[in-house]
Amino acid sequence: MTTFLVTGGAGFIGSHLSDRLLAEGHHVVAVDDLTTGRIANLGEARSYGKEFTFFNMDIRGDGIAQLFERHEPDVVMHLAAQAGVRPSLGDPTLDASVNVMGTLNVLECAIRVGSR
Repeated sequence: MTTFLVTGGAGFIGSHLSDRLLAEGHHVVAVDDLTTGRIANLGEARSYGKEFTFFNMDIRGDGIAQLFERHEPDVVMHLAAQAGVRPSLGDPTLDASVNVMGTLNVLECAIRVGSR
């Protein structure tokens, strides 16, 4: 069984991706800080019991490294992002922090544990 880590897992696309992966028999670890994602989007995924795990976590934080070390995902599907033009114009520093530094953090963690 393949373990997938889905960042942005409580968003529209991330939750549907998680549902699909679970239906195909995979284990899914989803991460989302719930800024725009919704826990309600995870109803179907949560019905898979131990095959699905959710963490309310910011991809920029130190906790993400511990999550990678604990679950050692085979594959990372990185969908977490500060989305939309308007928010990026309103706070470009936050936008860069999430979209650039957050992505870098996820990539470094993936490399450390050998994820694809």
